[in-house]
Amino acid sequence: MKVLLIAPEYEYSQRIPLGIAYIGAVLKKIGVDVEAIDFCVEDNAYDILDKKLESVDFVGITSTTPTFPNACKIAAAIKKNFPKKPIVIGGAHPSVMPEQCLKTGFFDIIVRGEGEETMKDLVLHFNSKIELKNISGISYIEHDRIKHNKDRTLIADINEIPLPSRKLFPVEKYNDTLPDHEEKATTLITSRGCPWSCVYCNKSIFGKKYRFREPDNIIEEIKNIIQDYNVKHFNIMDDLFTLNNNRVIDFCNMLISENIVIKWRCVSRTNTIDEEILRIMKKAGCVAISFGVESGDKGILKKIKKGATTNQVRNAFAKCRKVGISTYAYFMIGFPWDTKKTIETTINFARRISPTGVTFYVVTPLPGTELWTIAEERGLVLDDDFSKYYYGSKLDELPIFERPELSKTDIIYYRELAGFSISLQKRLSLRFKTLPLFIIKILFKISKIGYMRVIKQLIKGKKVKFSIS
Repeated sequence: MKVLLIAPEYEYSQRIPLGIAYIGAVLKKIGVDVEAIDFCVEDNAYDILDKKLESVDFVGITSTTPTFPNACKIAAAIKKNFPKKPIVIGGAHPSVMPEQCLKTGFFDIIVRGEGEETMKDLVLHFNSKIELKNISGISYIEHDRIKHNKDRTLIADINEIPLPSRKLFPVEKYNDTLPDHEEKATTLITSRGCPWSCVYCNKSIFGKKYRFREPDNIIEEIKNIIQDYNVKHFNIMDDLFTLNNNRVIDFCNMLISENIVIKWRCVSRTNTIDEEILRIMKKAGCVAISFGVESGDKGILKKIKKGATTNQVRNAFAKCRKVGISTYAYFMIGFPWDTKKTIETTINFARRISPTGVTFYVVTPLPGTELWTIAEERGLVLDDDFSKYYYGSKLDELPIFERPELSKTDIIYYRELAGFSISLQKRLSLRFKTLPLFIIKILFKISKIGYMRVIKQLIKGKKVKFSIS
């Protein structure tokens, strides 16, 4: 049995697709011949695809919402030349929209949720050893009717999953780095699941139950990466690395005791850290922590079910500064409950917590989230082109919640104002965070129409008109 695994092209990806790297490792362990193509890094990916398709028994494609159009494009190319070649698709988007995926006519089977055990069963199916109706966690078409088999139970002990097969990919072609570092980095996933219920988060793959790898299991992977690729910088991409503090402490102590000198970044919540754990993380090589703050308005934080307070945010950023760990804050503008006032509160809050870096995203509702359901229930106008469902898309193309009191133009304006505010603060002084926002609006307006033009007008004694939102 030979299987080809595919990651569709994604403009913003510079990281090994660990999801299918894990799938590949699991299949290899049971004797399957596995090959992979990451369309993100292969310039001639379709040529490579054509050469590999002849010899494979079936194809597996992974897909998020913004990569789904590219997944369809790849599947269409496969079906054109190999119409009977089975194509399986899994990932966050197919897991929550299996019927839509099947109705495209490009995919034969949908894998819902975690894919490792399901893909093993599909290998048995394509070897004529098990019927589709007996495989949990899949959707498919039978006699012109869509069938949804029962959900698959989450893997109880993720330490039993083989380490991801990075050798399936051209590791040298990836350009991932840590913030403010030039040395090449790679990614790790050390846990699955998150117990919080944020309205913008899709938990269709890993669920809410927090399952974690033991420190020795993580250390084994780190050692292998250092030995195989001489990479010593790591982005830990768990939804929440610091939920189990005892595990974090044991992991850090193991790095220290074994003299494994690395640098790493993780994602955390502001209500799951304290100064003690930050100090040992720093000693073990942690150089940066990313926090999803989302909003600086207390009412919005409650609406989005963040489960954290503004006081916890302030304290977390202050503690990180105290121990010398860089902080990266992520905010979202344009929730259905946002107003101009709440957004301005968020911008001011971002300035006052003084993160090392900050990014403001426009709220984009994704299928499978409570936010998506809210959008459907309220009849809010959203774009059905899933390639646009990503913060990196052009602002004027993003699917945005529009309401009479907060238009798309307003949201784009505030997104740009927020970025300008933080950029100006960084260039001038941290003390700039106390400058009133209305003055920043004036400076922002000047920056948009051109500094030199304004100066020339003032020199000539002409009035300069500003329209301040």
